[in-house]
Amino acid sequence: MIVTDPGVAAAGLLEPVLRSLDEADVPHATFDGVRPNPLEEQVEAGHRAYRDARARLLLAVGGGSPMDSAKACAAAMAHQKRKGQVVSVWEWTSGLGEKRRKVERPLPTLLISSTAASGS
Repeated sequence: MIVTDPGVAAAGLLEPVLRSLDEADVPHATFDGVRPNPLEEQVEAGHRAYRDARARLLLAVGGGSPMDSAKACAAAMAHQKRKGQVVSVWEWTSGLGEKRRKVERPLPTLLISSTAASGS
């Protein structure tokens, strides 16, 4: 599933990515609901879209917000797939101390940066 923001989509930056996936007959869905400094509801909406699409990997296209959102979803979905529990992305990523969860075998996540940022 492609994770991006409306600005990337409006600028036409997704077109080469979509064209490549279509030419290779790779099925895909797009979630473009990420906003700058995404709120919990936006990240959870992306998480639901990922589950609904039954995607096998995440492809973030954009700046830090789409990349961070995709990474958070990948960590939470990895836990869900192994344990069978639906996990809130925010619950997963905001835990501290004893509540902090180790991310084991996160789902494949590819990042295509549209900025000069590091995306780390």
